[in-house]
Amino acid sequence: MKTFGRIARFGLLCAIALIVLAACSPAPTPIPPPTAVPATSVPAPTAVPPTAVPPPTAVPPTKAPTAAPTATTAPVTIRATLWDYELYGYDKAMVEDFMKQYPNIKVEVLNFANPDYDNKITVMLNGGEDVDVIYAKSVALFGGMISRNQVMDIAPLIKRDNLDLKPYGAAITAYMTVGDKILGLPYRYDRYLLYYNKDIFDAAGVPYPGPDMTWDDFRALALKLTKGSGATKTWGALLCPVNYCNLTPGLQEGKGGYDTMDFSLFKDGWSNFYAMEYTDKSAPDWPSLKSVSADQTYFLKGTTGMMINGTWFLNLVKTEIDAGHTTIHWGAQRVPVSNAMKAAGVHASNGSITPIVINAKSKNVEAAWTFIKYVTSERAGKIAASYLITPGYNSAGVVDAMAQVKGFDPSAKDAILKSGNAYPAVKGANKYAGALSTMVNQQLELFFTQNQTLDKTFSEMDRLRKEILAQP
Repeated sequence: MKTFGRIARFGLLCAIALIVLAACSPAPTPIPPPTAVPATSVPAPTAVPPTAVPPPTAVPPTKAPTAAPTATTAPVTIRATLWDYELYGYDKAMVEDFMKQYPNIKVEVLNFANPDYDNKITVMLNGGEDVDVIYAKSVALFGGMISRNQVMDIAPLIKRDNLDLKPYGAAITAYMTVGDKILGLPYRYDRYLLYYNKDIFDAAGVPYPGPDMTWDDFRALALKLTKGSGATKTWGALLCPVNYCNLTPGLQEGKGGYDTMDFSLFKDGWSNFYAMEYTDKSAPDWPSLKSVSADQTYFLKGTTGMMINGTWFLNLVKTEIDAGHTTIHWGAQRVPVSNAMKAAGVHASNGSITPIVINAKSKNVEAAWTFIKYVTSERAGKIAASYLITPGYNSAGVVDAMAQVKGFDPSAKDAILKSGNAYPAVKGANKYAGALSTMVNQQLELFFTQNQTLDKTFSEMDRLRKEILAQP
């Protein structure tokens, strides 16, 4: 159990660092979405294998959501929590549009800096502060709120209003359901794509990535693009030294999350990634990238041909191009798959979901519910899409709104619509989610820094998972 203690302490440090990478927004240096990496081990009930979140499908356009019946038409003010609200445009645009649609409901936004958000919300709720709506930025925050009975079950409201859940795919059951309770609606939903630098492919005379690649193909393609040495070297691929760039293999198999999956499902992808870094030298190795604090923005330097990343990166690319920080010409394709998946004719990815929930102690439930329905509607989704942010409401119309944005490459539309199911790393209501994610992140780094073999990594992950799940 001492091993688990060390991991927990290490995990806390990792979590604090990873929280900084958690939120994605249209800033000059956006960061990954919150739900991908839990900050600490808090969430709730039982371990349930993740359910696939289907890709966007054509859904008939919807009107602005209708406010639920209320006992009075008197003006009401609801308080909602958000991070970095004043820095980015899309949340503010949605809130302002909502208040135009529903002039009797005023939204008071409680704004916190991204790194402080989870802690601030936890303290507020534990202290009984008056707040109605919470954007649950991380798995740890969401699960912790559930475990402390701080989230309202909205299943009765959904049934009463006959709310159509189809546009959310399986996001509800994958991330927001505990038993027969539904504890939120998806505010944001990101899936992983393969991004590529058109300039590097054109210079090498190599065709752009196709839609049916395996991880073996990915490795071979990276080698074709690699040339030169030293500071002017062109790398075939970038594998960021963080978990979110390395977890697509394995999770995309759709055979469970960290709590139940066979960790050897990562083998096809991780063995290729390792060979690219240390054998082919077609991707910078983990320690070298770590030494210069390289993250997803490293791709924008224009020296690497490909990178696996989430759909939040669409906004980052546009932001950096608009600001004149990069001149990269980019494209996107759906991610490669394992040989077994290709043989079976299956394509899928991994994804992350950010819920919006009602405080169980809210005194303005009807107004809060009206706001949540709006934020997760197609109308609000198109506002988010106009900033190249992927909303929780999935439809062809939303993706079309993204495609109309200047700087959006047409290749990304097909990549999003045809990327298949997207599986989360662990169900949000799993109380062990934080500890499991920390453990996986630590073992991932030990392997890619050549401190243990791949087989040893998998055996350690199995052993440590048993220790974690044995905790009360």
